Amino acid sequence: MNMDWQFEQIEELREDVDLEVKLALGADGKGALPKDLWESYSAMANTQGGDSDCRNRNLQKMFQLLGAGEQAGSGIPKIYTGWRSQHWRQPEFMEKIAADREETLLQLRMVSLLPDDAVAELGGILGKKYYSLPETHRIALAAALIEGSLTHSRLSEMTNDHPHDLSKILHELVEQDFLESGGT
Repeated sequence: MNMDWQFEQIEELREDVDLEVKLALGADGKGALPKDLWESYSAMANTQGGDSDCRNRNLQKMFQLLGAGEQAGSGIPKIYTGWRSQHWRQPEFMEKIAADREETLLQLRMVSLLPDDAVAELGGILGKKYYSLPETHRIALAAALIEGSLTHSRLSEMTNDHPHDLSKILHELVEQDFLESGGT
C-alpha cells in the first residue's frame, strides 16, 4: 500500500491490513482533537506489542460475563499456573534498558523440569517411592540425575519454594539416601 497521500484525499482512505481509520468526533462532537492523543493511538498501535485500550467497556464486560474475555492483568497468574502444571521452568521477568526505551520482558521457557526419560529412570531406580514424593522433591532428584549434581541455588532457580523450605527438602533427600551431601 502506498502511504503517500495529501490531506485533501483523507476521505478516500479505506481500512485494510496496513491502515486503520477512525472518525474522531471529539468531546465537543465537532471533531476536536482529544487532549490526550495517547489513548487513541494506543488502541490502534498494538499490532507489534504496545498497549491495548478497550474502546467499548460494555462489550468488554459482556464478553467477560460469557467467559470469553479477561480483565487486563489477569494473564500473568494464569501463565505461572499453566507453566507449573506442565512442570516447565518458571517464567522469568527481565528488564532491557536501551538508550531510547526500557522494556520489561517475560521469558517463557517450555523446558520440562521432569523430563519423561528422567522420570522413567528414577522410577526404575526408586520405584513407588519416587512417585509418592512431593513435586519439589521429584524436581530436585530429576535435576541431580540430569545435571550430575544439585545445589541449593540451582534448585531455587527451578521452583518458587522458599529458600528455607528448599534447605529442608535437600536435607530430607540426603536423610532418605536419595542424594549424597557434598558440601555444608
